[in-house]
Amino acid sequence: WVIETAYHGHDGLRRWWDDLAEAFGDFDIELDDVEEIDAERVLTTQRFVGHFRTTDIAFDGRWASILWIRRGLVVRAQGFLSKGRAIRAAGT
Repeated sequence: WVIETAYHGHDGLRRWWDDLAEAFGDFDIELDDVEEIDAERVLTTQRFVGHFRTTDIAFDGRWASILWIRRGLVVRAQGFLSKGRAIRAAGT
């Protein structure tokens, strides 16, 4: 995908957004679907739509994420290149 690294904590989330802003001149994340995996995990599918900053080439990529939820807050997120990979990783 565009960025392959691990981010941790609130500072990590800020760095992730900064890295995205550095790579893309404009972008939107569009949520397609949310499915409950179990009591503390959900599977999301989304599209990342935007333009690369340096070339202005359009980008429209789909990916999936597993989100871990505790007390109504996202405590962990892991992205995958496809919904199938996320489902396999979730063990469902």
